[in-house]
Amino acid sequence: MPTGKNIYRILFITLAILILQAHIAEGISFGPSVAGSSTGVCALQEGRDFRQEMRNFVIAISQYAKARSAGFVIIPQNGQELATSDGTNTGAAMASYLNAIDGQGREDLFYGYDSDDTATPLLITSSFSSVLDIEKANGKKILVIDYASTPSNVSNSYAQNSAKGYISIAQLRGLNSIPGAPAPYNANGATDINALASANNFLYLINYFPDYATRSDVLSAIEDTDYDVVIMDAFFSDNTPFTASEINSLKTKAGGGRRLVISYMSIGEAEDYRFYWQPFWETGDPCWLDFENPKWAGNYKVHYWDPAWQSYIFGNSNAYLDQILEADFDGAYLDIIDAFQYFENGGENHCVASVSSSLVVHIPILTYDNSNYWADLQYNSNDSTLTLTGAGAVSDVSFYGNCMASTLSPDFILHVPALLLGYDSYWIDLQYGNSGFVIKGFGQN
Repeated sequence: MPTGKNIYRILFITLAILILQAHIAEGISFGPSVAGSSTGVCALQEGRDFRQEMRNFVIAISQYAKARSAGFVIIPQNGQELATSDGTNTGAAMASYLNAIDGQGREDLFYGYDSDDTATPLLITSSFSSVLDIEKANGKKILVIDYASTPSNVSNSYAQNSAKGYISIAQLRGLNSIPGAPAPYNANGATDINALASANNFLYLINYFPDYATRSDVLSAIEDTDYDVVIMDAFFSDNTPFTASEINSLKTKAGGGRRLVISYMSIGEAEDYRFYWQPFWETGDPCWLDFENPKWAGNYKVHYWDPAWQSYIFGNSNAYLDQILEADFDGAYLDIIDAFQYFENGGENHCVASVSSSLVVHIPILTYDNSNYWADLQYNSNDSTLTLTGAGAVSDVSFYGNCMASTLSPDFILHVPALLLGYDSYWIDLQYGNSGFVIKGFGQN
């Protein structure tokens, strides 16, 4: 008779299968598009350099904005690996990219990488900061957002960032309120800040609901602070943009000094609550619209190098950046810069139009303790199975778009021997049928 623990595990496995099955089934409908049909996710050009494509995008945004507003500030969030040729501190500095940006934002440097109010593993902190230090040495201001709320964690976050020469804020991940930060992190009210390099602190407030019922509530709350830099959303909760008059009213701190007001803008994902979103859009239509981020509902990865997507970001009066410029913001804070990792790690790239013996499927593994793992499965054309060729832990499952082809035969079996529950290892067989994949069997290794 199964124990309570085993029943829980069986239920968990079943749930995990259903999730995996849903992802696979969703991907099946896009198989033909990879072969070049007019609908579905756009086919990827083989050998595309996803990192350089993101660098090119950021550079283009920077050049466009700075040509229209002298001194306009560009700050990418995360994706600091773009600063060097290989993403490490030993790679050559990418001068064109570094010249295009004024600062670098980084989440979770000391707190929040695994969960809020949890110290980020030292190896991760060291890896991130080794490249951030290169950017700092090249004159870029480093802005750190640590997700911490307890007094001890907040104080420790500020102390560690200050020791590195970074400016920082410690707050809850919702980014929907102004934290009660201790002095001196919000104590320069009379000092004029005319350039990012002079800033000693910043506010990151991009979600206004539910704390701020009206746009006046948002404006008044920010006006009452002395932050040197304010990073905010250019649109209120009802999707109406803030006006130039309203934004200019925020450029004076409570203490009388001048500050910078910078707008958030996601360029690596499309958000279904933004002004540009069309109600008929879905993954694959338009074809540059990739899969939904399972951690952020309504956010979809995009082929950010596609001119059609870029036209929603800048280059015409209706574009996102152009509206930010029209509202007289001092700069743009660019999010989802690290979207290149999604495509490097698989993404839509692993949808295939046919199955051959060289096929390797890269999938996320759901775990008992909420850790995230990946597994590489090699297809064997002799017996139509997939066997494990590699596995490892990852901090952030970014393989949202894994899918199989639409041409699988009814006897195709997906063998997943690496579904991890705590310290145990299980295998699962999924058989492809007329209605998609079904559970063929499972057991413990």
